[in-house]
Amino acid sequence: MYKVCMFNVYLGNLPHWIDFFVQSANFNKNYDFYIFNDKLETEYNLGNVYFKKMTIDKISEIISEKFNTKYQLKSIRKLCDWKTAYGRIFSEISENYDFWGHCDLDMIWGNISNFITESDYKKYDIISGDQNRLCGPFNLFKTANLTDVYNYNSSWQNILFNLSHVAYDEFGLDVAIKSKYDKEKILYGMGSNNIPMQNYGSPSEQPPLRIPALWKEGDLTILEDERKTMFIHMGFKRSMKPTKFVEKNHFFIHKEGIKL
Repeated sequence: MYKVCMFNVYLGNLPHWIDFFVQSANFNKNYDFYIFNDKLETEYNLGNVYFKKMTIDKISEIISEKFNTKYQLKSIRKLCDWKTAYGRIFSEISENYDFWGHCDLDMIWGNISNFITESDYKKYDIISGDQNRLCGPFNLFKTANLTDVYNYNSSWQNILFNLSHVAYDEFGLDVAIKSKYDKEKILYGMGSNNIPMQNYGSPSEQPPLRIPALWKEGDLTILEDERKTMFIHMGFKRSMKPTKFVEKNHFFIHKEGIKL
């Protein structure tokens, strides 16, 4: 069984749906999720989801130490670019796993093992949740080979240390990886079982959304046509209203929020 860790640095109050994120993550036992946040009073874990204290000054200090240069993170948005270096930044954690990756928090997880098989972990060094490019909400990198994946772009130092946010986790690094890395070692969006990791729908929504959907006991289903999906990235989060979390074996995801 391959061990996988995923990182997220989230500065500010944790989103109101975080308990639903955790419940869906808990069903993916071979994944550990590390969430770093500056508002925590104490560190704790809920099953395989670990909440760690992290301030903007502290991550700046860690980056400075790991890259042997003075650096101060000026924008929370810039963390999207630094996702590509989380394997190095959090190397004390990532070195204990076969794969490290990054994810977003505006997500609900389905059953990842139904979409990425053991043979996929064995065959590929890079696994993206998108069928065309690297995917900010879900990228995995084989730790033995790609702790320093960020440096495949020859301009990585300028991108990470000098430029403002450029979505390096999805575009700049993707271009470099496609030109320099063995294409046979990269999996984009569909594993050996030929099921797309992201099923876009509903067809009646414009633009196409992945909702309404049902999470039930670890599985995530788009209701309109019963397609399974590996995760839902809630790009509609600004329209979501808070729902008080009650642990049940199912909940619904709508544009207006999560409903029990």
